[in-house]
Amino acid sequence: MKRNSLSIVWLAVVLLLSACGTPTPQLPGLAPISPDNAKQVTQLARWGKGTLDHVVYSPDGRLLVVASSLGIYLYDAQTLDEVRFIDADVWVTSAIFSPDGQILASSSYETDVTLWRVSDGTLLRTLEGHTERVQSLAFSPDGEILASGSFDNTVRLWRVSDGTSLATLEHMDWVCSLAFSPDGQTLASASADETVRLWRVSDGTLLRALEGHSEWVRSLIFSPDGEILASAEADATVRLVRVADGVVLHTLGPIMGPVLSVVFSTDGESLAAGSVGGSLRLWRVADGALLLEHEPTALAERGRFIAVRTLAFSPDGANAAAGRWDGTLELWRMSDGTALRTLEGDGSWVTDVAFSPDGATLATSSHDGLPPLRRVPHGAISTTLVEEDMGGVESVEFSPDGETLASAGYDNIVRLWRVSDGSLLRTLEGHKAQLWEVTFSPDGATLASGDEDGAVRLWRAADGTLLHTLEEHIGGVHSLVFSPDGSTLVSSAWEENIRVWQVSDGTLLRTLEQSGVTGVVFSPDGQTLASGLDDNSIQLWQVSDCTLLYTLEGHTKPVLGVAFSADGRTLASASADGTVGLWRVSDGALVHTLQGHMAVVDCVAFSPDGTLLASGSEDGTVRLWSIPVE
Repeated sequence: MKRNSLSIVWLAVVLLLSACGTPTPQLPGLAPISPDNAKQVTQLARWGKGTLDHVVYSPDGRLLVVASSLGIYLYDAQTLDEVRFIDADVWVTSAIFSPDGQILASSSYETDVTLWRVSDGTLLRTLEGHTERVQSLAFSPDGEILASGSFDNTVRLWRVSDGTSLATLEHMDWVCSLAFSPDGQTLASASADETVRLWRVSDGTLLRALEGHSEWVRSLIFSPDGEILASAEADATVRLVRVADGVVLHTLGPIMGPVLSVVFSTDGESLAAGSVGGSLRLWRVADGALLLEHEPTALAERGRFIAVRTLAFSPDGANAAAGRWDGTLELWRMSDGTALRTLEGDGSWVTDVAFSPDGATLATSSHDGLPPLRRVPHGAISTTLVEEDMGGVESVEFSPDGETLASAGYDNIVRLWRVSDGSLLRTLEGHKAQLWEVTFSPDGATLASGDEDGAVRLWRAADGTLLHTLEEHIGGVHSLVFSPDGSTLVSSAWEENIRVWQVSDGTLLRTLEQSGVTGVVFSPDGQTLASGLDDNSIQLWQVSDCTLLYTLEGHTKPVLGVAFSADGRTLASASADGTVGLWRVSDGALVHTLQGHMAVVDCVAFSPDGTLLASGSEDGTVRLWSIPVE
C-alpha cells in the first residue's frame, strides 16, 4: 500500500503485504508476534548507514566526517575506509572539526549542540540554549569559541572549554551559515532574511549588514587575508564582497544547481565552488575569470542523476568530497574533476519493504532505485538486481512463488525481475504518470499497478498483456490490495474514497466513503479491511457490509502503512511520527509502540510466519523487529 504525499516531508510511500502462501518454519530462536507478547518486541537488526546529510574534512585532511541520520561516521580521506562511528542517537545534520582536529561539534534536528572527542568518540559536552533546530556551526581559529546558528533566528557564541554561553546575536529569520575571519575577531552570519551580518566577536557588536542577497546563503568563507568574504547562494551564484566597506567585487556563476560549498586556495588567489548538480568551478579572485569548469560526467556512467547533497573541499584545495542523496560518498580531484574513489551508498530513503513468500529474503525500494535483496535476518546480500536508468522506485512485491519481483518506478514502468540472478525479465509500459504501487494477485496470474494520475492497470503476469484499465480515481493511486481469494481488488487514492473492483472484468463493485486514506490491507481471512488515514488514525472495516468496526488512535502524525500478521490477530502501522504501532485487532487496542527510527516510517511488513516485522524509513534504514527466545 502506498500514499501520495502533498509535501516533500510526506512524499509518497507505504507498504504492501507480501503475497499469501503457506507459512514456513519459524527462524530458530524467534517467537511469532502477537498481542499477548507485543511488549517484548525489540529491534533485531538495522540495515543501512542512514541518510547522509553533511561531509567535512579534518584540518589535516586525513579524515572525512559524514553526519547522518544515525550519527557520525569518520572515514579515512584517502581510502574511504571507516575509522569510527559515533552513535549520537539523533539525526545529525552537520559536524565540524575544531582547528586542532581533536573535537567534533555536531548539530541535529534537536535544539542542542554536542561536542565529541575525535580520538574515541566520547561525548564531552552538550550546549543547550537554542529553542529551534541548529542549522550551522563554526569554530573560531583558536578553537576557543564555537558559533551556532539556528532556526530560532539567533547566533550563539559558546566558550568551548566549559560550554558557557557568551553572547546571542539576532537576525530577522533563520541563520543559514557562519564563518569566522582568519584573525578570529569577526564573525559573518548569513540568514534567510537575505542579509549577511558582520559581528565583532569580543562584544557581539553588529559591524555591518551586507544586503542585496536574493536567496539564502549555503556557505560562507573569508579569504586567507580576511579582506574578502565569499558567499555561496541558493540562486547558483557566488558573491565576493570586500569586507572593509561591503562592496561587491564579483558575482560568479551561475552554475548547475544551488552552490553547496566554496573554498579559497591557500594563497587566496583562486576560489573553488561546487553545486548540487555536481559541477565544480575554479575562478581567479582578482578579476573573476573562470579557470576550471567541470561537469559531472561520472554521473552518466552510473546510469542516472543523483544530486549532490553536501560537498567539502580538502584543506589544500586539491580534492573535493561529495555526498549524494543516495548515501554515496565520492572523492574528486579538483584539477580535472576526475573521480578518485567511491563509497557506494546504503542510506537512501526507504519507500517499501516486502518479504519473500518463504520469509528468507527481504526486498526494499528507495528514492534512488532498487537495493540488493538481503537474506533474513543477518542482512547478507543474496541478489543484486541488474541496474537500469530507472530512477526512484516506490513499490516492490514478490510473486507468490517467490521467483519474480515486481517494481513500480518513477519512470512510469513496471518491471519484473528474476529473483535467482537479478536479471530483468519484462517491462510493462503504458502508464502515463509516475507509479506508486504494484501488487500480485494471490495466485500470481495477475499484476495490478497504480499511478499518480489515478489509473489502475491489470496485467497478465505471464506475458505482460494489459487486461483492464480502471480509471475512476481522480487522485494518485497509492494503495492496491487483492482479496485473499483474488476475486476483488481494493484501491485507494489520496483524499479520495476506497474503491472495490471485480478483477475478472474490471467492474467497479462499490465505493467506501472515506477520504484521506494512506493505505489499505486485507486481513488474511479476507473478512476485515484496515485503512491508514492522514488524520493519524486507523480504521477497521467489516468487508461483508462495509461496517466500521473500530477507529484506532494513538499515533501523533499520519499513518502511512498498515500490515496484518499471518494469523490476523495483530496489526502493525507505520507513521510519520517515526514510530511503529502494534495493535490488537479484536478490540483495536494499541498494545506496543516501537521506537528507534530517526524520521518518518513509511512502510511495514510481517514475515509470512509472523516472527519478524520489517519497517522502512526516511532515515535511510530498514529495521527488523522480533521477540528473541532464550
